[in-house]
Amino acid sequence: MVGGFGILIPGRDHDHWGVGRAPTHISNDLRGIANLCKLNAFEHALEMYDNVEVTPAVHMTINTQVVDSVVKSRDTVLAIGARLQVLFLISLLR
Repeated sequence: MVGGFGILIPGRDHDHWGVGRAPTHISNDLRGIANLCKLNAFEHALEMYDNVEVTPAVHMTINTQVVDSVVKSRDTVLAIGARLQVLFLISLLR
């Protein structure tokens, strides 16, 4: 995985981003046991995200994943998602 803070847009030092790849090897033994599914030897996944600080307490993340399935009968999947994180601080001192 590779990532960083504030590199994509200058002056936005609290934003962070990342790109990662996850290859998975499926052993011959497992493929032999699960012969009914006809599995490929490898599954490949790529993920990219960008987390933007809207305010110090609010962050928005856009996430994209591409997965080339290990199951031969399945197509490559593209999944796009978003997340909104809101932090609440509750004062315990009165």
